[in-house]
Amino acid sequence: MKPIIYLFLLLLFIGLSCEKNTSPLSEQTEEAIHSPIIPDNLNSDSLAQQVDPRLVSANNRFAVNLFRRLNQDETDNNVFISPLSLSIALTMAYNGAMHHTQNEMARTLCINEFDREEVNRAYSDLILSLHQCDPDVILRIANSIWIDRGFAVKPAYLNLNARYFYALVSVLDFLNPATLDIINQWASDNTNGKIDKILSEMPPAVMLLMNALYFKADWVFQFDPEMTHEAYFYLPAGTHKTVWMMTNDGRDYTYYFDDELQAVRMPYGQNKLAMYVFLPERSTTIEDFVANLDDVKMAGWFTQFDSLQYKQFIFGLPKFKMEYEKGFNQVLAELGMPVAFTSGADFTGISELPLWIGMVLQKTFIEVNEQGSEAAAVSAVGIVTEEFPVFVVRRPFFFIIRDDRSGSILFMGKIVNPEYEN
Repeated sequence: MKPIIYLFLLLLFIGLSCEKNTSPLSEQTEEAIHSPIIPDNLNSDSLAQQVDPRLVSANNRFAVNLFRRLNQDETDNNVFISPLSLSIALTMAYNGAMHHTQNEMARTLCINEFDREEVNRAYSDLILSLHQCDPDVILRIANSIWIDRGFAVKPAYLNLNARYFYALVSVLDFLNPATLDIINQWASDNTNGKIDKILSEMPPAVMLLMNALYFKADWVFQFDPEMTHEAYFYLPAGTHKTVWMMTNDGRDYTYYFDDELQAVRMPYGQNKLAMYVFLPERSTTIEDFVANLDDVKMAGWFTQFDSLQYKQFIFGLPKFKMEYEKGFNQVLAELGMPVAFTSGADFTGISELPLWIGMVLQKTFIEVNEQGSEAAAVSAVGIVTEEFPVFVVRRPFFFIIRDDRSGSILFMGKIVNPEYEN
């Protein structure tokens, strides 16, 4: 009980405080209310079997819905997202949603079959199962909640996300320039520097919910760099460009072929994780392929990869590296949760103040080469409240001390260089 009492008193103090700390970068401190650590002595394979299959199905359905809708805005452009990173950040926000807002978010995230306790337990199992899942693979998941000093959050909400999502909870001064550096440094630290800046400036938010996801692994069957050569890659417009094509005999992979596509499974590490590459048949554009994608069809493909050994086979995959950034407010609203982005939202699970989501942003990175793959994502959900006056005295000022009974001015002054000695 003591930690809960301490947390409540701390948040009460923060909520009553009217002053902002405007210390320089070297003096900026981070008040960590929670800093949970995922234990290392886990049997991740056993935990993976315990993950609620409904959550896996829900997340995959949300992933396909999201990518299909996003692709409509990105015709002929490269796209790379982390649906899981976005799902986790949004579910932390969902934990504070109530009534109609909660229902909309649940339908959009495809978790409406769960009650809140079930979805949180399922996410906890999933996060734990991914932690140290393969000694030959680096896979990190980190969550954080950043609270503006002066904004009081219900302790139960913070405890929920700390318990199930292992979220770091920190109180910072959002008006202090150092805060931006602290948050960006957290993103960089948890993505091995691949996402070194998630925010270019602090958004007009009172709280930020963030997820970072980092992955690095070598192929089980690596490409020989000496077999990589220049080759044509044909673009949607009918033109072509020269790429570096990695090649091998492909006989160690498993495949799926049908009239619609060719697909290959390329395993990493100890064969627990893999990249799946889907190549539509020639008469189908990639835009049409994605438009007709659904999670049920995709789940069927995953069950049909065979283990045939081919005596003669040629396999090639281009090397590539890319960064991607996208705001998801409009996409998520169109997928079914518009109220969450308006002043009509109900996030009273977080605070009694009127709150809504002002920003959903994700940045990603991926590199695929002969050795393996490296990928990273950071998702940020900004929680905002009604505009309220900000009166922070940061420049020279004039002041009066007055007897309001008679109207007599007792003292008058100006301060251009505040000084104070204890």
